[in-house]
Amino acid sequence: MAAVPQEHLDALETLRSSILEASHDLRLGQIHLMERQTRRVFAALKYARNLHVAVNRLPSEILERIFLLVRPHYDDFVPRWPDRKSLQWTAIEGVCTRWRNIARNLPSLWTIIDLCRDDPAHVGRAFLARSVDAPLTVFFASLNLEDSENDIYVLEEILLAHAHRVEALHIAVNSDDDLHAVCVLFRHTLPHLRSLSMFFRDHHNYRSTEWADGLASLDGMLPSVRKLAVQRCPIWQFCTFSGLTHLALCGSNTSTYREKYKAKTLRQLLDCSPSLVELILDEYASDRGLSGDCAISLPRLRTLQAAWDLDKEQGCLQFLGIPETCKFTPHFGIEGFATSAPGSPLNLHILVHSPLLRHIHTVQISPDLTQTRRISIHPGTFFISGIQDFAHLAGIVDPAVQLVICDTYHITDEDGWISLLSTMPRIRSLVVLSYELSYWDIETLFAALCSPAGANLCTALESLHLRGFQDNCF
Repeated sequence: MAAVPQEHLDALETLRSSILEASHDLRLGQIHLMERQTRRVFAALKYARNLHVAVNRLPSEILERIFLLVRPHYDDFVPRWPDRKSLQWTAIEGVCTRWRNIARNLPSLWTIIDLCRDDPAHVGRAFLARSVDAPLTVFFASLNLEDSENDIYVLEEILLAHAHRVEALHIAVNSDDDLHAVCVLFRHTLPHLRSLSMFFRDHHNYRSTEWADGLASLDGMLPSVRKLAVQRCPIWQFCTFSGLTHLALCGSNTSTYREKYKAKTLRQLLDCSPSLVELILDEYASDRGLSGDCAISLPRLRTLQAAWDLDKEQGCLQFLGIPETCKFTPHFGIEGFATSAPGSPLNLHILVHSPLLRHIHTVQISPDLTQTRRISIHPGTFFISGIQDFAHLAGIVDPAVQLVICDTYHITDEDGWISLLSTMPRIRSLVVLSYELSYWDIETLFAALCSPAGANLCTALESLHLRGFQDNCF
């Protein structure tokens, strides 16, 4: 490093001495002027120091990658939503001039548009300008459009002038009027939109049919959507979607308007999406609109998450033809996806340790239902509802089958377990899922397996899993 020129050091020393000598004669205005000049000197020294900081010796390409890592990242399917800290990363602009110039000339850094807190409109417009022609991901959430004037202004500009750039769009509103108002903003086709989320938080706020008119007006404007997530906003019943790879549905009900709009059924949607990879259904969606003469073939499905209501028949699995490798996660007793906060309109409650995640043949039985139901057998999955159907499985299941019993209300004693398991002698793995799995349930189960009458029960049994979901469970 070259030495600091001696004349600079001499000049600083001369300046210091002259100020001290003339300190009694200096006027206040002159002192303020010299202070401003001194601050400029310190700024120059700070700039010189920063040039020697290790991070500023990094090439611009490396800093660009670091900036992209610092910015929050969001999945394009059922994403977490931006929070109040989502823009903190923009502080990199204030570090130094070099960092600011690098950041502002990196379009991909400014492609996530956060319209969830009604920030000043110039913030969103700055992101649009700096992102140049890069693909956009847009989040819009509002509890009341009257309090979101800035966000609406930016959203309208995006849908008018940048529709061709939008690749992911996530919208959450709280009333049917607001839903209709947002739909009106769509005036051009979004040719490259791949991921769409539309969440209507309050299902009690349907006061008119304008929301349905708004959704119907979008038909044909979303030709490239492949990932769709909706909550109480059944856009899929009014618009044509085909070739979906990811689908999440919660609480979609348009029975009142079905005739007027010729609303599409869930079966029709799935029939048009044979390449579906991930499917998420809440309690409402998982047992409605799927009935038909044959199973819906989903040969590429890898993840299935479905609400499981233990109080009534669950019809989801009996209508789906899924591959053996599909991971199935049941959601017990869930009324819908959590939507209380604007920042997280869709929040799934997942049973991480669900035994049904194992890649093996599975028999799922709900003994709480006593009436005989039809048996539906699809690749890798047997779904039975009703105790009287158990006998039909004897001799036809895979030797390595896993038996999953959902709830045990009607198995009240040792004889009940013996009667239940005697029809399935070849099971290798037994799983019991129950809200209130008590010590009594466990004792009667083991008593049945160890009793003389149960000597021939489950002779091939290798593993036993017990799962309870209430705090008071053993």
